[in-house]
Amino acid sequence: GISVNCDIEISNADTKDLDAVILPGGLPGADYLDKSEKVHAFLSFAEENNIPIRGHVFVWHSQTPDWFFKENFDAEADWVTPEKMNKRLENYMKNVVNAVTTQYPDLEIYAWDIVNEAFKDTGGMRDAGSNNTVNGQSAWVSVYGDQSYIVNAFTYAKKYAPDVEIHISTQTGIVNYAAANAFYNMGAKRIVTARELSITELTEISKN
Repeated sequence: GISVNCDIEISNADTKDLDAVILPGGLPGADYLDKSEKVHAFLSFAEENNIPIRGHVFVWHSQTPDWFFKENFDAEADWVTPEKMNKRLENYMKNVVNAVTTQYPDLEIYAWDIVNEAFKDTGGMRDAGSNNTVNGQSAWVSVYGDQSYIVNAFTYAKKYAPDVEIHISTQTGIVNYAAANAFYNMGAKRIVTARELSITELTEISKN
């Protein structure tokens, strides 16, 4: 397959409890799709030509603005509570899924990437902080203090896209079968392992 970057950005409207759809002129909650004509062109082409797509990605320390995690959506304010962040994440995931499926009912989305690069390249939980300030730090960890947000993201994915495969795109975080099995047990059907793994290591993971 091929990867298409549509240069879309999240807005604070996307975190609200809305029934979002993608229509000319846009509606609150669908800003991430209304901002770019490339999104419409790409999704329409895929729908019209029966090309299945994989959505990428809901949770990523690297590509989420700081205000998404802050009080009053102010990048300089305090971190929100885990409870408030849960609601923002759930609303965001619901709005994305609803917006796409409403506007493109015949589009086949065969999978959603739920989490990307949640762990350090060397393994283990990322340090709390802002990736926009220090490369590699995670605002998710700043809010939650642990990796529980991953479980929450899986829960919301199953709730709003129950018939779609759940994938993990970690690239560097999965280096053994224990890590792979952890995601598999959460419901992941496809896992991207670290590219540095040898054939022997990959074989061990696949057997376990």
